[in-house]
Amino acid sequence: MFLRGKYGAELTQVPGPVQLRVRLTEAANSLRITAEAYGGAPVVVVKAKQPIQWNWDASPAPASDATAQAPMHFTTPGATEGPAEAVLPGPFAAGVYYVQVANVGDDDVDVVRTGVSYVRQRDGQGVTVAGEEDDEVGGAEVTGGCSAAAGGGAGGFLIAALGLVGLRVRRRLARG
Repeated sequence: MFLRGKYGAELTQVPGPVQLRVRLTEAANSLRITAEAYGGAPVVVVKAKQPIQWNWDASPAPASDATAQAPMHFTTPGATEGPAEAVLPGPFAAGVYYVQVANVGDDDVDVVRTGVSYVRQRDGQGVTVAGEEDDEVGGAEVTGGCSAAAGGGAGGFLIAALGLVGLRVRRRLARG
């Protein structure tokens, strides 16, 4: 996942294009997000129940409605690329959480192999949740996706129109 940098613009964060939907089937003491990051200054933002929304008209700079945030730290001290992690202290009740990586740095950042794990409240055991779409491991489910809203709905209309054109072309080709 590629995240643009701020490049000196009056932004606090540049959001990533994907949010992970994490379903915890039991309470957790903390959430741990891991990834490989290259450049930039990635942070993780989290919100319960609903996808994270961004207000581009907020003052003094655009902001999200996320309720928790933690910086990603490279696991090798002084590194600017490689394995990184963010730990968000809980408690986190059982339920759905949305996790998104954002960039607070001026430079671009690439983030790959994102994963989620948590520490169960009932026994302190760590549970790893793979970051693949529709994966269910250890009582938690992670699905990927993106949540973006466009003013006026023009983008949705364009996608629907292209889908209908593609369907029509496929039907004509099938008829011969």
